[in-house]
Amino acid sequence: MNLSYPKALRILPQPRRRSRPAGRGSSQGSSERGGAELTPFGRDFIRRFDRTQEKIRRFAIAAFEKEFSRRLSALKSSLEH
Repeated sequence: MNLSYPKALRILPQPRRRSRPAGRGSSQGSSERGGAELTPFGRDFIRRFDRTQEKIRRFAIAAFEKEFSRRLSALKSSLEH
């Protein structure tokens, strides 16, 4: 999933974390591995969050290109002459 535990805690909804541990579970930790893990709800939430974040990133790039591509091309052309 390539997501750190602190980041997962930051993006899980605050009310859910306070009311019940829907996003993460815990188990006895050891010196080799921590004792917290994501529940199926937490994994699904992170997957959906990442997918939404990627859609937003693509939208922002497309919107920027649409708004500024002509202006940047004109600027670049004027600088070359």
